[in-house]
Amino acid sequence: MRHGSTLFLLICMIAWIGCDRIRDDPARLIKLGGGYNMWNECVGHASHECGPEHEEISDMFTTAFAAEPACQGVRLQPLTAKEQHIPIKDIPGYLDLFFQSPSRWSYQFNFKGKFLKATVANEREIARDVCRIVKSSGGEI
Repeated sequence: MRHGSTLFLLICMIAWIGCDRIRDDPARLIKLGGGYNMWNECVGHASHECGPEHEEISDMFTTAFAAEPACQGVRLQPLTAKEQHIPIKDIPGYLDLFFQSPSRWSYQFNFKGKFLKATVANEREIARDVCRIVKSSGGEI
């Protein structure tokens, strides 16, 4: 029984160290830039009838990120005050979100100095795509 407890503690320590390495890995970090409502055809922006606005877009993505299984082991952080004055091309993992209509979102993501852009149906698909890219579970670019 004592050996089983020791083995269990050893496995837990190895897992904890591995999780710390993932947590500290800058390659598994997404820096959340801006969220922009780009639905220009809608005329109800003043009365908030044209979908989410800037801060709400980021909040919606953060929720989708937290719920997306593909994002396990990936961290999401807002830009620091210093990073807000750095060109986005110099911020690895930088992500901008664009709401274009209720069924159309797009994003641009700085992955290792390459800007990847895509249009998808919703914020959950952005979270899934970007997390898979960060974890290199897709093709090599």
